[in-house]
Amino acid sequence: MRKGILTSVRKKLFLRSFVIVSVIACFLSPQVHGGEESTYNFSWLDPDKEVYVLQNRKFRKQGKVFLTLGFGKQVSGAFIDSTQFHGRAGYFFREDWGITLLYSSNSGEENDTAASVRVNGATPFRRIMQNYTAGLLSWAPFYSKLNSFNKIFYYDLIFSLGAATLDLETNRTEVNRAGGGVTAEAESYTAAAADITAKFYISKNWSADLNLTALFYNALNGVAETSSESTEVTTSHWDLTASIGYTF
Repeated sequence: MRKGILTSVRKKLFLRSFVIVSVIACFLSPQVHGGEESTYNFSWLDPDKEVYVLQNRKFRKQGKVFLTLGFGKQVSGAFIDSTQFHGRAGYFFREDWGITLLYSSNSGEENDTAASVRVNGATPFRRIMQNYTAGLLSWAPFYSKLNSFNKIFYYDLIFSLGAATLDLETNRTEVNRAGGGVTAEAESYTAAAADITAKFYISKNWSADLNLTALFYNALNGVAETSSESTEVTTSHWDLTASIGYTF
């Protein structure tokens, strides 16, 4: 009985001593931090035998100018099929903050949905974007790495907000005349602009970008201006674009 008690006491003393020694060793040992220069050897993960911790940015943006060119499609508007040529230039004055200038030249026409409405004797009301220019403040809070097929891919997720000027073509007069011939007229508006960009780095200078751009503006509805139902409504325009970018 006494032997069992002594054994239990010894175990408790050993455990307490182990904990105390471990705590002292932690305080006396050199501090190790995972900074931007820290590396880990994961030969099974990275063919370069070296994987940087996430804080390290292999591809820097601060103090650099970039240009992108791309093509895309309008993903809003029930009666319109539209493609676009898309160009942007920008400068990041900090690693996560920059400015972007965007220009888009769009080419659209009525689609099969609009044609089916006309066959039924109705007139579809639509606006076709001609072009727009936007100035944006860009924020890049998320820098990530993706390991796939034994290769590391680096990408930024960038959010932008700003203002834009729009040039459109509408058939509002045709709608007001109840189908009295297709009449196109030009409209211009100022809009709030929002953009989300996923920038995938190919090399130090080249990147592949995926852009979703949204424009929000107030415009007259399809009712005749002399009618009491004529009013301005909030309208949106959405473009999805794939681009190739170059950073200087």
